Amino acid sequence: MKTFTVIIEYDKEIGNWIRESFSKDIPIFVAIDYDRIYGLEHLEIAYYHAYRRYKHNKMKASTLSMETILFAALTLQINLAIQRVGISNATKNVALLGDFDLPNSVKKVDEYNVEITKAFLDNLSIGDCKNRKECIDTIIEKMALLELLQ
Repeated sequence: MKTFTVIIEYDKEIGNWIRESFSKDIPIFVAIDYDRIYGLEHLEIAYYHAYRRYKHNKMKASTLSMETILFAALTLQINLAIQRVGISNATKNVALLGDFDLPNSVKKVDEYNVEITKAFLDNLSIGDCKNRKECIDTIIEKMALLELLQ
């Protein structure tokens, strides 16, 4: 499997492609609002934790994709996860993780640092962090704690 991550511009056509892709039998397909996570590393770490739960038959969600979204959102509540990192009308860029072929019309976006605002930190309930390393360390710690929850 050629699992990879990419950031793309979000528009109506991409939204339709994402909905169609979720309905297909793709082993892993995750699409979340890039501006609501702390970079592709955040998404990749979420997938790592979700995959570990999948391998040990301990998933809370019914699919590996949804389990990854739970970890990215730092919660085990599906509705809250979708509220925290899900795609909405305000989404500008989407982070994708999976094994799929991108449509030809897709506009890739270079990775950029999401602005650390109080709203961003509050959305993920990660408290105050002063720099990228501290934020990622806090995210990793919270994901590890989530993984331990049964």
